[in-house]
Amino acid sequence: YTEGYSHYNRGTGILTLFGRKIICRGAPDVKADSRIRGMTAAGAYVDEVTKIPAEVFKQIMARCSRDPGCILVTTNPDTPYHWFYEPYLHNEKMIKAGRLYHLHFTMADNPGLSQQYIDDMRMSLTGVWYQRNFLGRWVIAEGLVYAGWDPKRHGFTTDAQPKTFSAYY
Repeated sequence: YTEGYSHYNRGTGILTLFGRKIICRGAPDVKADSRIRGMTAAGAYVDEVTKIPAEVFKQIMARCSRDPGCILVTTNPDTPYHWFYEPYLHNEKMIKAGRLYHLHFTMADNPGLSQQYIDDMRMSLTGVWYQRNFLGRWVIAEGLVYAGWDPKRHGFTTDAQPKTFSAYY
């Protein structure tokens, strides 16, 4: 409960919370880095980091120069080839130095979801979508794009088709 301890100015995007100035910014594109360039910050909270450009995140890292600086990041999994995965999420040097702490959650860990919803998602999601959205794994689609594809059921022979086209795929 923060009544009397917080104030948000919609015009400037500045939230004052317990006397601390918090600048709220979006980062829809690379130009967003100009809105934070030059500032000195003690920390940052970045929600859905995989949805912002890498250049903006690098600028956020550069701006959090007050000791002890802290950047909190949330995201849903993406491909392991995403710009954030190796240099940040799995940076062995930062992990060994105690500067990176990674928490992994699955859909079943979300206390805001009903058990019925969790069970429905467990049963309905398949393939890469199950691994990413339910298990929280950073994976790429491998093999068949459509796991349910059955050439006997969904395929056809060119003999049974009209001779309108020279090739069928």
